[in-house]
Order: sequence, then C-alpha cells, then structure tokens
Amino acid sequence: MLRHAPERNLVYPTELYFYFRFRAGHRWISGNLRFTDAPASILHIGYFDENDRSFVRASSFDATDGVELSRSGPGRYAVSWGGIAREFVLVSPARSEPDLLVTGEEFVADIVDDSGHSFVLVWAAEPSTFRYVLNPHALSPETLDPIPGSTPPLFVGRESRFVFLFDESGRAILLGVHASNIRANNYYDGPFDQVPPGFPLKDKLQAAYPALAHRSEIDPHGNYLGSPGQRVAISPYVPYDSIDALVTKAAAGHARGATALQVWEGLTLAWRRANLWGEELAPDTALGDLLSK
Repeated sequence: MLRHAPERNLVYPTELYFYFRFRAGHRWISGNLRFTDAPASILHIGYFDENDRSFVRASSFDATDGVELSRSGPGRYAVSWGGIAREFVLVSPARSEPDLLVTGEEFVADIVDDSGHSFVLVWAAEPSTFRYVLNPHALSPETLDPIPGSTPPLFVGRESRFVFLFDESGRAILLGVHASNIRANNYYDGPFDQVPPGFPLKDKLQAAYPALAHRSEIDPHGNYLGSPGQRVAISPYVPYDSIDALVTKAAAGHARGATALQVWEGLTLAWRRANLWGEELAPDTALGDLLSK
C-alpha cells in the first residue's frame, strides 16, 4: 500500500483514518491506517477481504516492528517501512459558525466524514437527539440534487446518496444514508464512525439511546466497557433502500402540519426506537405519535 501511495497524502476524516483499497490477485482488499496514536509513534492498521468478510486483520505497529512513524511538522507525520517513506497530513475540519445553531441546540464537534462532507454535530436536549448539520462554510465534495416533489425539501448527493432535509433555517440536516453503503462499510456509510474520540458524551448518549441503560455499560466517552475498540455509534439518520419511500413518509408528516425539523425528528426517532428495542413500529403510526408530542 505504501509503495503505491503518493509521496504526500491527506487524512481528512476526523477520526484520523486514511482509507485504502487495492486488488490482490482475485481479491479486493479494503482497509485503513489510523493515526490516533501518532504522537506516540504507533500506527494502527486494519483491513479485510471485500468478498470474504471472515478475513479481517488488525494490528498496531511501532519502531520495534520496523515501522517508523515520526512527526515531520504541525499535523504532519512520516511513515517509513522497508525503505519506503510517505508523508501523511492530518487535515483539520473547517470551523463552524455560531449562527449555525438554532434555539435549544448545543455545539458538539466539527466533523470531516470520509465521504468528504463536513458536518457540525449538534445536540438538542429536546427531544434528546444529535443532528449532523452540513457545514455551509466548507467546500462540498459533490452536487446535491433536489428530489422532485419532496415536502419538506429533500436533496440527495450524486455520489454519496446521502439525503438531506432543509429545515426552516435553511440548514441541510442529514436525514438518510443508503442501506447498501452501510452494508458495504464504504466511504458513504454515514458519519457515525467519525466523531472525535475523548469527548465527554455519556449523559447525552444515554439520553439519546435509552436502551443503553438496559443493555450496555459505557465510559464517559461512549466506549463500551468490556468491548475494547467499540463505542456507541451516533447515527441519527435513517438507513433507506428507496428514496420514494423516504419522500412519502416525510410528506405524510408535513401534511399533518409538522415543521421540517419535526419531520426529521419523527423519522429518525421512529427508526432509532425500533432499532434499539427490536420492535416492529409502523412507520406512519410512529411518525404521527412522535409528531403530535
């Protein structure tokens, strides 16, 4: 992988992953280098066979393994192995503006997703939910096309297939992620895996995902106790297979007099409740119940 990488590489995602994909004979190998422990000169590597998910490998390397990781400048690290040296630049996310928040919201973090999108993760105490708001001050990696006939206005990314809902303040809030991308675990599987580590989020996570109190113990940063390397996925959006179905559900809520933000809350909370509790919720009924509160 290093041999075929450019001399200088940019690491965009906030969780400091550098993703790679290459062909090895008849197999496609996907994986990442992770630079979270770069200050300690430790490089984490993980990869898997796209056609055989039982083939998964992960490990950590330092100088004792022949992998040299050294700081070459602010946010820059040189990786050397077997006589091959490459530089990796850790790109800082664009800073969001305070006016992006609406009443009742609290800023959590600026996030750069591996899709190339820049999000602002916000917290709303009522109705106890996170939101991924598109950062309008950052360059967009793709065109967002309006979805014909959608009310409230919905837009879809040409490459990512992310579906965004525009609220009354003109903000684009992530509403849907295509289920096939989640299953493929690719660049467009959603920003749930790019929340910066080390944030004190336990109280917010337990409020947003009440089933945690009954199923799992987490530390102050949302990491699962007893499951090293795993943490709560902050995913306040709907996995969808059909855009038409998503548009229909959104329109049903809007027709009941719900605001755009209430439609977003109804759809995402209905899915989250069903996902956590394993219940089969009728989408329209759940949406109506949630929107009437």
